[in-house]
Amino acid sequence: IIFLTIVVRLLLYPLTLKSTRSMAQVQKLQPMVQDLKDRYRDDPQKFNEEVLKLYQKYNVNPLGGCLPMLIQLPILIALYNTINIAVELRKVPFLWLTDLSKADPYLILPVAIAVLMYYQQSSSNMDPQQKQMMAFMPMFMFLITWSLPSGLLLSWFTSSEIGVFHQIQANKIMLAAKEK
Repeated sequence: IIFLTIVVRLLLYPLTLKSTRSMAQVQKLQPMVQDLKDRYRDDPQKFNEEVLKLYQKYNVNPLGGCLPMLIQLPILIALYNTINIAVELRKVPFLWLTDLSKADPYLILPVAIAVLMYYQQSSSNMDPQQKQMMAFMPMFMFLITWSLPSGLLLSWFTSSEIGVFHQIQANKIMLAAKEK
């Protein structure tokens, strides 16, 4: 499960990197977009036209951050469904887990997933309002994951760990984009 998760994340890495770079470009133009928003407050159509011109001028695709993630979604859903219903995981022990098809009896993986999510959110470059809105997400993730099969949570935890490294790299890319 761990190896499969690592392989899938490595295969999807180029899409993740492209998405991160695109989001950095869009974030770099945010002050100019805000200026246009203030200038064309009463004319939304003119505002949209000017934003489109701005994106064309700097060769930025506003959907470039989301589109690669949408391509990844079916792959991740298939992985989730495969691990969730795999009969081969029944009665298979791993570390403290006695059965990968049942929930983690000590709730170690759900807590670890929530902690990793909290860390990713606290180290991301979100604005303060977004951080406040997302503050409840780690708790929500714990509630979602506490009863899921531990084999699935093992995959989720591995993916989240890799996600932390991606977040560190994304922060570096965002910082480099701001400096340019």
